[in-house]
Amino acid sequence: MRSLFACTIAALLVLGAAVSGLAREPAAWGRVYTVSGKVAVRENPAENAVQVRVLKSGQKVRVDFEDDGWAAVFEPTETKRSEVRAMGYVSLSELRSGARAETAPRLEKSEKSEKSAKSDASGTAGKKEPKKAPQAQAFGELRVADRNMAVRAGRDKDSEFRRLLRPGQRVRVDFQEDGWFAVFGPDETVRDLSRAWGYGRDKYLVPEKDYAAEPEPAAPAAPAAPAAREAQAKPAQKQKDGEAVAYSVLGRQADQLRPLGPVVLRVRLDVSAPPAPEALRKIMREIWKAERRKNEDLQLEALLPGMDQGGLAYGVARFHDDGRLKEFWWRDVVLRAKR
Repeated sequence: MRSLFACTIAALLVLGAAVSGLAREPAAWGRVYTVSGKVAVRENPAENAVQVRVLKSGQKVRVDFEDDGWAAVFEPTETKRSEVRAMGYVSLSELRSGARAETAPRLEKSEKSEKSAKSDASGTAGKKEPKKAPQAQAFGELRVADRNMAVRAGRDKDSEFRRLLRPGQRVRVDFQEDGWFAVFGPDETVRDLSRAWGYGRDKYLVPEKDYAAEPEPAAPAAPAAPAAREAQAKPAQKQKDGEAVAYSVLGRQADQLRPLGPVVLRVRLDVSAPPAPEALRKIMREIWKAERRKNEDLQLEALLPGMDQGGLAYGVARFHDDGRLKEFWWRDVVLRAKR
């Protein structure tokens, strides 16, 4: 009797160990991609975040935690699904451009057995067709921005700012609704809103044949420059003669002594001569539209080439939320700036 009891206990211990071993097997997660070309890995899911490494062509990575066009990237051998173990973040549009996704990881044995049992019990009558992945095909149309225009997170001018389109920049548009287009990269082939950059006003996105200047290709995002350097010049307001005025962002800061005061944005205009007051007002309004963040009280200070970055500004402007002028003045004493 004792021998039978001992054998029963031993069998239960062996069975428990086997079940425990199965429970500890890592579950399949994410997708494994084989990279084609170089892909930047950034510290945070943002284009201006610090680049921490570069994926090389042929390198395999595991991708998960997809959100807003970005995803966390892991070593392909990683078994623990935890975002803190990620190497960094990659843009999905950049990763999927020429990259090859491998077949989904195999199910664990316990999952296979469970699914097989359920399938046998229900029979073939209740089978549903698997959901098909979006097919790569041409969609929408190619258009260009006819001015500096913001791409936003929603179909609303007060929604979160995503990126700035330059005059003549080519994009793919679709899903037109309420005066807004969904905006995609020009080479996007999958008609899926989750792959869009955001939304832009349809009246500022014109067919290429209707745009007077030569369209510019979309430029890849560059790593953020050190704070001490001036930002790369951006096209701003178009003057009557058709020549675009470029500008560089020198800095953006809030007044610590006035918590409810405006945020000050200083820019340097790339002009050969000081613009007339009316032309300056128009230029500063376009820069304000392009650089203002959601619900931000922005004070714009413009400097001319050669002026001290920390010195007095040539012109200062503030606007109401709807773009009406609130405050504007300029200095006659700096009309002759040093070059």
